[in-house]
Amino acid sequence: MYPQSLLAEIKRRLTLSELIGKTVQLRKKGHEYHGLCPFHQEKTPSFTVNNGKEFYHCFGCGQHGSVFDFLIHQNHLTFIEAVKHAAEMAGVTLPRLAPSHPEEDQTKQTLEQILEHACQFFEHQLASPDGKEALNYLLRQRNLVPATLKKFRLGVSASSDKGLLTHLLAKGHTLDQIKMAGLLSEWDDGSWHDKFRHRIMFPILDRKSKVIAFGGRLLGPGEPKYLNSPETPVFHKGHTLYNWPHAQQSAQKKDPLVVVEGYMDVISLAQHGYERVVAPLGTALTEEQIQLLWKLCAEPVLCFDGDEAGQRAARRAAERAIPFLKPGRSLSFLTLPAFEDPDTFIQKEGLARWYALFQQAQPLVNLLWETEIRHYLRKTPEEKALLEKTLEDFCLQIQDPAVKNYYKQEFKNRLFLWNAPSKRTFSKSKPLSPKKIDVILIQERILLASILLNPALEEHIHEEFTLLQFQTPAHADIQKKIINYFSENNTLEKETLTSYLINYGYEKTLQTILATDLFIHAPFLRLSTLDLILESWNQVHQLYGQKLGEKEELEHAKERLRTTLSSEEWQRYKRLKESFVLSDEQKEE
Repeated sequence: MYPQSLLAEIKRRLTLSELIGKTVQLRKKGHEYHGLCPFHQEKTPSFTVNNGKEFYHCFGCGQHGSVFDFLIHQNHLTFIEAVKHAAEMAGVTLPRLAPSHPEEDQTKQTLEQILEHACQFFEHQLASPDGKEALNYLLRQRNLVPATLKKFRLGVSASSDKGLLTHLLAKGHTLDQIKMAGLLSEWDDGSWHDKFRHRIMFPILDRKSKVIAFGGRLLGPGEPKYLNSPETPVFHKGHTLYNWPHAQQSAQKKDPLVVVEGYMDVISLAQHGYERVVAPLGTALTEEQIQLLWKLCAEPVLCFDGDEAGQRAARRAAERAIPFLKPGRSLSFLTLPAFEDPDTFIQKEGLARWYALFQQAQPLVNLLWETEIRHYLRKTPEEKALLEKTLEDFCLQIQDPAVKNYYKQEFKNRLFLWNAPSKRTFSKSKPLSPKKIDVILIQERILLASILLNPALEEHIHEEFTLLQFQTPAHADIQKKIINYFSENNTLEKETLTSYLINYGYEKTLQTILATDLFIHAPFLRLSTLDLILESWNQVHQLYGQKLGEKEELEHAKERLRTTLSSEEWQRYKRLKESFVLSDEQKEE
């Protein structure tokens, strides 16, 4: 460790307000400088810098420290790195520190060198004639440009068993070292071969932009489609995020930090101009990764697919973040339109629409509330008690007393309104004047969506679904195609059914049917138990039949009114018409 006298000399030579002023706009007030805090989002300046006392302090989030603390938090450095950086700016020469674990440090340096050589090998392969297939895939199918390939150092692994192994041995690395780097797999006979073969290679970098691992996407059919490096002395999957260095370098921008699911989502967004984006490495977000996110942004936006798997991932992330919530530090959640991921969305809609999409992001408290109440459809006393206990358990996990208290108040208010006769949905604010809903249209969407999201349901409702006479032409059309699918296929996979319908030109119809508002009217569609979905489908099917009967009765009343213009017939017609189209609020009551 460096002596305190040396650290004091570095601080004395640096003017703290000048250093911080490079990234924070400061205004002098008396002996201090004031500005917006760089560590949390605020509109009124609560961040102060005092040169005489050599510290900064934020009255909003409580961040406090010296020049070294500022560099650690702002640039995500270790203490030693912060001291070296500050000393360089101050013109102070530092004594050389002896490594605390020289053997461990040497091992890490060796592995980093091996992984760098491997990355260069993959890059060279992509530029060679052997990489033509991979290059065409990236440029033509994924619409990437050469500059993007270079920026993310994309490459390709050879189809041969030992192409990389031979190359690294020729570089002077030993077999044991290459194995330790996570680049080899063992055959049954005890021999070794390249772990990554015939794959697009995505280098995974640490915060210093050093290669520490790889992700590989298979070219062509086969399993597994994606393959990541194993844990090594330099790579810990749960502590790393893909694209962290680029996201960190753009930390001064005011764009929210976005978390997506895949490598290509990250790369496509960056190519279109949005670089504040990272991805976990094929697993659910860990607590360590969430803490990493908060180092770059007070409220990162987690962007997941709208399918059931995406919603489960969002819920898991929310539950892991709950204990560590603090004032001004949380998560937001964004669900994409049906059948879209960030890659396809940004390519179709562009950067402006991507920014506009953030307006739909919902706070963590909304996600917890909405995903929980979907399990309580009947509102029995027992269900109400269980919901209240579950929400209370969430609150008990929150360590910060102030945040815990506000969550308790929020859930208490929502429970009161949820139990009241005229509850309102909290997913989005409603206009004061009720919006009219075509109930038949909603019921048809629910009946179709149930099968689209749960194809196994068709076996239980085949006859009822086949006999349905949808009033909406687009719904009747896609119903016929769904019936055709089940007559031609035995596969009950949601993705297979969806691809089948998209191939026949039903993508727009699917997006309309599965628009996010559907789950407000049919929360049971979020449930995974087929029995509950079947029970709910039968209820909607019965109500739909009743509604069609009301419509037919309305048409008869309209015809009678034409032939017999009387006050009695007019009142009957009005009564039937009012019951046919309900408002949001009436429907929920």
